[in-house]
Amino acid sequence: MTQLTLTPKPHRNHFLFSDYYLDNRVQHLREWRETDVSAGFDALAELWRKVGPELVNANESQTEARWIRPVLEALGHAFAVQVSIR
Repeated sequence: MTQLTLTPKPHRNHFLFSDYYLDNRVQHLREWRETDVSAGFDALAELWRKVGPELVNANESQTEARWIRPVLEALGHAFAVQVSIR
């Protein structure tokens, strides 16, 4: 699967990593070349098709419940639920 590109570069670096690392080093990492992400991408695309229109007028907690948590779960990340502030 190839990465879709919307900018001249295949990444949007917000100064988290150096451009040199992203442009020259990452592509040579075994994990970057050998990992099949198509199933995860398809799952997120399907989730977006289902909930994307609902998020137009959603508040923060609705967005977290309908989009953020399912995305983190699909990517295998753990998260903690926020404690409500009175």
